[in-house]
Amino acid sequence: HPIAGAMATSEGVAHVYAGFSLDLLMVRRVAFRASFAPGYYRPGRTARGLGHPIEFRSAVEVSLRLAGGRSIGIEYYHISNGGLGSSNPGAESVSLTLTLPLGRRLQERRLLSIGDPDSIRVGSAAGESPAGGAE
Repeated sequence: HPIAGAMATSEGVAHVYAGFSLDLLMVRRVAFRASFAPGYYRPGRTARGLGHPIEFRSAVEVSLRLAGGRSIGIEYYHISNGGLGSSNPGAESVSLTLTLPLGRRLQERRLLSIGDPDSIRVGSAAGESPAGGAE
């Protein structure tokens, strides 16, 4: 799944990123997500720098799936320049997450309008056949 995000402080610190995530359902409504996203980091006026403007964000999250494709969870992430700078102090954080699907209705309508209507299930993942195999 594609991901994107931004963080900013009143001191001018900013981090914007875009990347991908992989979701694994653990039990019933509990899921595990791993993600990776390169991005741009600006240290701001008083914050310590992270050694380079290009930073990589790696994260793991455990979440509870809610109705309507939403979820709430706890995430641990690490931001690092991966050795691109002369120093690489990195930063870690734990955060509470709320995930909201964007464009879900548009995606479902598109699935319903492609190909033979009898061969497409509402809510099936893109690239998944009705029998559950990859197309």
